[in-house]
Amino acid sequence: MQEQDASAFSASHTFEQFLQEHGRIQQPVFERLQAEKSKIGAGFNVDEWLVSQKVLDEEAVAQARAEFFNLPYIDLRNNTVPAEAAALI
Repeated sequence: MQEQDASAFSASHTFEQFLQEHGRIQQPVFERLQAEKSKIGAGFNVDEWLVSQKVLDEEAVAQARAEFFNLPYIDLRNNTVPAEAAALI
């Protein structure tokens, strides 16, 4: 099977499928997540559910999201933001 890059993967898979297929969550958790998502519907937030159920912490979710969207993950806690940049916010 030919490997797909993350951007191609995200176009055809959900975030939760990505997590399961990349070993971030196990099949039973994936199934619970899908059941909860079906029950709640459009208002369901995968990231919040993962954190509230203590499946992943916020940092792990952020890292996985970056990987899912093929973006670099930068931990801003370990970097100094220039004053000029912070003033723009």
